[in-house]
Amino acid sequence: MSKRTPIGMARPRLDRRKAWGYWHPTLDGTTLVFDRPESGNYQVTLADLRTLEEATLRIAEVAAKDAWVDQRVIDDLCRAVRELTKLPVPKVLVPRVTW
Repeated sequence: MSKRTPIGMARPRLDRRKAWGYWHPTLDGTTLVFDRPESGNYQVTLADLRTLEEATLRIAEVAAKDAWVDQRVIDDLCRAVRELTKLPVPKVLVPRVTW
């Protein structure tokens, strides 16, 4: 007896334990992707994060990038980079916008 799956359910899905908030690694593990329907997606290539300075600068660049970034998004990114690259990434603060 064959097991049937609904259309669209046969795609490989990431385990929830491998996701940090809305950040998750690609299936090949080379890139972190931020995927949220209301704000689009954003990617951080792990190969670009060879040193602590490069990782901190890249995270700060994401923090200053767009209006969708809040402190929780950056905290999740820092945690993901720490776990995947084993670099001791410090906390990066999102710059405050004053109106």
